[in-house]
Amino acid sequence: VVPLCGWQRIGLVRDARCVYFVTPEAESIQALEAQTGQLAWEQPRGDGLYLGGLVGGKLLIVGERSLKGLDPETGNVAWQRPIDRPSGIGIVRGNEYLLPLGSGSVVLVDGATGKSLRGAQGNQAPLGNLVQGAGVLVSLTPQRLEVYGAWETEHQELLTRLMRRPDDPELLTRL
Repeated sequence: VVPLCGWQRIGLVRDARCVYFVTPEAESIQALEAQTGQLAWEQPRGDGLYLGGLVGGKLLIVGERSLKGLDPETGNVAWQRPIDRPSGIGIVRGNEYLLPLGSGSVVLVDGATGKSLRGAQGNQAPLGNLVQGAGVLVSLTPQRLEVYGAWETEHQELLTRLMRRPDDPELLTRL
């Protein structure tokens, strides 16, 4: 496996206060004041591959072997967790981030805390870039397009049942 170097794509996120961005030409993430364009803060890229978005009040940086949540006010690392190498771009689901991993698994992370809400081991090829809409989850790789129907409804139903029975092994393997 050839290690990836630098940001893999342009990333741009805005909130009421700042515009946060990364570019493949830069070795940092920058925050600019939305009203003035002045630099609010800058942090080194580290192993960052792409900007995951603003999730649970944290700015997510998906790295080659880590997932970080930055405080958008200061740029300081609020939390960091090790991960397997990502296999694609994840999706934001409210305060959660669903990230496909090269091991064939996916992990659902709480953006505010970095804690894994649930992971699922895959026994097939890794998922690619994820997109959700109209109640389906879509995974796209250079070799294939996969659509998982009624994903949103099934996922919510499983989460609700899991809240009632958090140690149920059947539910844990289906989520």
